[in-house]
Amino acid sequence: MTLTCSLARLGTPLWNPRTSIRVTPMMIRVLLPIAVLVLTPLSEPAKAQERSADEVLKEKGLRRSGSLFVLQAEAEASKAIHSAQSLRREVSATMMRGQLAAKGAETNKRMIVLLTQQRLQLRQRMAAATTVEQHNQMVGVMNEMGDRINLLQHGGVDAKAVQDLESAASKARGAYMQAVLDARNLVKTAESRYAELAEDAEVQAALATLNADRKEKLTLGPTRSHKADVKALDALEATIQSQAVTLREDRGTYRVDVTFNDKLTKSMIFDTGASLVCLPSDYASELGLKLGDDLPTARMQVADGRIKEGKLVKLASVRIGPFSAEDVECVVFPESSQDGVPPLLGGSFLKHFTYKLDPATGALTLSQIKAATTPTTSPKGRSGTSRKSNRAGGAIR
Repeated sequence: MTLTCSLARLGTPLWNPRTSIRVTPMMIRVLLPIAVLVLTPLSEPAKAQERSADEVLKEKGLRRSGSLFVLQAEAEASKAIHSAQSLRREVSATMMRGQLAAKGAETNKRMIVLLTQQRLQLRQRMAAATTVEQHNQMVGVMNEMGDRINLLQHGGVDAKAVQDLESAASKARGAYMQAVLDARNLVKTAESRYAELAEDAEVQAALATLNADRKEKLTLGPTRSHKADVKALDALEATIQSQAVTLREDRGTYRVDVTFNDKLTKSMIFDTGASLVCLPSDYASELGLKLGDDLPTARMQVADGRIKEGKLVKLASVRIGPFSAEDVECVVFPESSQDGVPPLLGGSFLKHFTYKLDPATGALTLSQIKAATTPTTSPKGRSGTSRKSNRAGGAIR
């Protein structure tokens, strides 16, 4: 039906020749608001009300799982947490292999030193041999010792194998720490999104619609399995100890206080280019280290190019703040710190950690993974880049 009247003439009764219906002002007053309402487009809230409750929840990224509506982010977080757990097992296995190889190499080294000393003693006794038979017996024993030394040197665990295992442990540890960090970020994203949805009026209205005739009410996640995964992630994070230690700048170098064997604390130069902890003789004296002739000798090149010799010893523990490593190899020089021998905190300590130095602030961030199978042995390997150098603490030959 078409209204042919003019709003300017609402006061005059009209006659519609097509419909033969008399249109009065009263009818116009009643019908006009209805026509306006019908012709006006639906507003967004009205459209939302027309959508089904399931569609609203689906558009919010929720899917139904039993009596819960959950986010896809849960599955992503769960996958990341399980991956971190696998990496944790890999780290433990790699650390164990590295520790066994290092112990084997150390045992070989000690046996070589012992056999060499016995061989030298036997050579001295040969001069006192009174018969040819005694002389020949001693020669036979010396040859046997020589064969054993050769076998240990070439058939045992070599330094290269130990270094490869330490490098593998370093990479595994770095990957594990990053995996735990990534998993935590995914959990935070999921929890933040759940909090937003809990305050979303459309979500609450959709749930109310679905629950209108239900005995078992539908609710938002997270699921029980997600909560269990988060607890597992908490346990993984507890295996990682991380803290920043402030270094002191000193004429182009960085110094840090280091405690040796839990009884002596000394200022040391932080040096990633030194493969070993290096101590001057006066530090060793204060520690009560005994430097006998039977200790292995290391020849190395110091910063000014000179080749120096030092004795290799094992320190029971080396500690910076809360971070400690046990059985740390170090070289002790015969000269004192007054003679210009620098005390260096090198790779034999740093390899037990993942570390990062911020030159702008002098903050050294150390991270350590607690050993799962051998709590008394610190993990080996490190990640991060360091400059290669032939300075003090260079590779032992």
